[in-house]
Amino acid sequence: MSNLEESIVLITSASDDSRKANVIGTGFAFDRGDSYTYLLTCAHVVEDVGGEENVLVNKIRAKVLAIGDVQGFDLAVLRVENLNVPLFQLISLSEAKNRKFRTAGHHLYGEEKKILLETVNGTLGKKRFVRQNNERVAVWNLLVDEGDRLRRGYSGAPVVDLETGDVLGVATNMEKDGTEGLAISVEALQEIWPGMPPAVSYFYLEKKDLFLDEFRFIDQEDALPGAFLPPGTKLTFQGQSITPLIPLNPILFDYFIPEELIAKVKLVQINSNDGPQVRVTLDLPLSGMKDDPQQPQNYQIYKDYPIKEENALPEVPVLEVWPNFRAEEWCSYYVFYYDAEHGKDTFQVYVPEAKESHPFVDGRGAFQIAHLEKFPSFIECQDSSRNTIGLILLKTPEKIKLVNKWKVGVDFGTSFTNVYVNSNDLSEPLELESLHLKVTEVLRETRSPVLFEYFIPESFIPADKPLPLASVLTTRGKPERGRNLERPIIDGRIYVPDRNRFEPLRGWIQTDLHWNNYTANKLFLKNLALHTSAIAANNGVQQIKWCISYPSAFSRRDKNKYARTWQDITKELEAQTGIKYISPKVDDLESFRSKNAAFAQYFADKEDFDLVRTTCIYMGRETSDISIWYYNELIHQCSVLLSDRHLLSDFLELNPSFLAQLFEQNMREWERLTEDRFREKLDVLLRWESENWLKNKRDFAEDDPKFQGLLRLMAIGMGGLYYYVGIILGVLEQEEKYQSREITPVYIGGSGSRLLNWLAERGSFLPSSEVNDLLSQMSTKGSGFDDYILEKTRLSQKPEDEVACGLVLNRTKLTGWDRNTKDSLIAGEDCEINGNLIEWRERLEFEGNIRQLKIPDLVQLRTFLDDFHLSLKELEIEEILPLQDYELGDEPGEEPKSTYNKFLWQNTKRELDNVLLNLKGETDEVPIEPPFIMGLKALLRVLAQEWAVY
Repeated sequence: MSNLEESIVLITSASDDSRKANVIGTGFAFDRGDSYTYLLTCAHVVEDVGGEENVLVNKIRAKVLAIGDVQGFDLAVLRVENLNVPLFQLISLSEAKNRKFRTAGHHLYGEEKKILLETVNGTLGKKRFVRQNNERVAVWNLLVDEGDRLRRGYSGAPVVDLETGDVLGVATNMEKDGTEGLAISVEALQEIWPGMPPAVSYFYLEKKDLFLDEFRFIDQEDALPGAFLPPGTKLTFQGQSITPLIPLNPILFDYFIPEELIAKVKLVQINSNDGPQVRVTLDLPLSGMKDDPQQPQNYQIYKDYPIKEENALPEVPVLEVWPNFRAEEWCSYYVFYYDAEHGKDTFQVYVPEAKESHPFVDGRGAFQIAHLEKFPSFIECQDSSRNTIGLILLKTPEKIKLVNKWKVGVDFGTSFTNVYVNSNDLSEPLELESLHLKVTEVLRETRSPVLFEYFIPESFIPADKPLPLASVLTTRGKPERGRNLERPIIDGRIYVPDRNRFEPLRGWIQTDLHWNNYTANKLFLKNLALHTSAIAANNGVQQIKWCISYPSAFSRRDKNKYARTWQDITKELEAQTGIKYISPKVDDLESFRSKNAAFAQYFADKEDFDLVRTTCIYMGRETSDISIWYYNELIHQCSVLLSDRHLLSDFLELNPSFLAQLFEQNMREWERLTEDRFREKLDVLLRWESENWLKNKRDFAEDDPKFQGLLRLMAIGMGGLYYYVGIILGVLEQEEKYQSREITPVYIGGSGSRLLNWLAERGSFLPSSEVNDLLSQMSTKGSGFDDYILEKTRLSQKPEDEVACGLVLNRTKLTGWDRNTKDSLIAGEDCEINGNLIEWRERLEFEGNIRQLKIPDLVQLRTFLDDFHLSLKELEIEEILPLQDYELGDEPGEEPKSTYNKFLWQNTKRELDNVLLNLKGETDEVPIEPPFIMGLKALLRVLAQEWAVY
């Protein structure tokens, strides 16, 4: 208080008006920033000296930053450059009556009008209120001590509370010849100056506003690994380490980020006669009076809390933040909470910065997903009555600078989806790194499953190769209201099936993400794009060029719709992520490519195989996409419904007991599944187990007749596919589109290509495998070429990655794939459409209404099966056994003579005719297949039923 007078400034007028020469007022400094000092005075002082443009502070020009109403909040904020005076600290007191005060102000003395500065003491009297713009602020009567008095010129003087030494108000008026006056509370400052610096504004908070009433803690050590605790915090209770919830008022985050606040908080355990206590000290840097005006005075307060047993929380919930980074303009964060069914034994949460929050209950568990536009500073912990019981402070991550560019290839399929990244000409699978901030320490067996089911998995499985992802969406916990599935994470999320946990019958599991299920399909893609973008941002990526594949069978309309979907998704996400997206238009041949084109690009650029004379087969879950390349030009492409499902899954579905035997499964879990759900669960099982089974257990099953029967079925199906490829080559040569009478090597990939490993010795398909020669001969037989060179099949080094990888490659120039005309299917077997004959080497070019589709005889299919058995003998194939009772005729394809052969082909024809009965309608609505492939699938169904029974 000794330098009170040194902090007071004189306010005079810069006006040329002589009437203003003797107008003076008082002011005082309360804050400083850079070279500026900020001062308070009265609004009427500014008015009296001639207005805002005429204010001098110690003869220095001042700028008026904020001003109130003379009849209301009679305060003004001034800013002066290069003024070095000690600063006052401000304080807000709700009650001040009878408190002692001191003030000092200027006044004119004698005829010479000498300017004097004089100190006045007194007592604060009655509290009243003054109003402005529907707001009210306290004013106090100033009762001046006997012998002192206020004078004209004291307006703007600081009223200092003698107990604290801080300024609680500003003198505005005097009464009764200066023995009384009026002072307005410094609370009015926030009303006239909303943009005041934070270091000034928190003076309004009193001690009772800063601390919570009770100290709550978690009765576990290091229970909050993701929280920000004061350095050196070490608390114990009853001999055990505990984890504190910070007992501070969240209003402090109006002024500090977590790192700043945590540096000002200290928790120290102390002992008292009443038992263990924790002292919480808050050291706030406030502007105040110090000898060095460049150093602010600290406002240090503390509160001692008893550590009570009834305030202990024995359990912690699952609490996560995703993604755990900050990047320029990224504004999409999620907080996930699950009480782990602990109820009152743990805390609930409130996320005050959330843009939207979705709490829900599932079973006995309470959940919450909150969406925020910035990384959360803190989380409020609450009790069951929603009272705040403490804070969890979160460390603000360093901001990532976005400078890099990525090309991202997305191969969405209705069964699996893959993503590749090209960065600096290096093409690799997207690394599905964890971006979680694990706030609470919870047992893995509790945390991991709940993240899979209700949020974002911390780690994707299988860990060694998490891509491709199963194309499965979960809507578990979504809001129960009539709206479309639009919001990622909250309305639905990508689901990662686990072999032990996947229950496709559950209502919240959506596996039908076919193109006609637009809403679910789009939400899956939106989640995929968001997750990819988060990983990109975490790697400093500023721009993503999306490269998208589409099924080769897509119509122009389908392609337009899919391209627009991606444009809509990326436009919406760009506003949330701050990443610049380049999303392809339908005519962007580099970034919007058919699966066949991207697949061939992979083999040309990644595995360095030529496309001079080449057949590519991309085997997915349901279909096999066939493309024929001649000197880097696509000369024919088609998609046939014959793949992984038809050549393995359907067989195992017919014989679930054998499935259980192979993979050591519990039959009860499978028996109740419908056909579609059975396949979905089997997909997951095979993905998880087949590679290990082939490597470690296949050899032990080789002598099992059932297993031999399964291999024969698969070999007939795969051989039939190659036979059809041969038919295609023969027709293309006949049409002079393929200038060779030699079959092509085959590049095969996709998830279904792994079936070749089942057919090979030791579960590994190699160029030297017997089945490689068998498939080559099937292609030769189907083509009708005289050439008997056994062209090899090359199995992809990265099954399922080819299309996604090929999308981000473009070294080899491929042509022909972007034709607007669609290749008509090659029949492969004589058929009749509405009575019109189409021969087996002709194309299915019929358009219109199909009233009747007939396949009168199966000559080519019989020829194939005969050639298959002949080749087993000619090539001395040992790993694939022939059908036990099947007899060869004199010529391949002739009418069957043996009883077994007659029975087999009668049943096949009956099975095929049953399918053909349903193939009626317009050609753009009826899924027409090559008659040869339709016959082949009918044959496989008959043989599979025979295998399953015997």
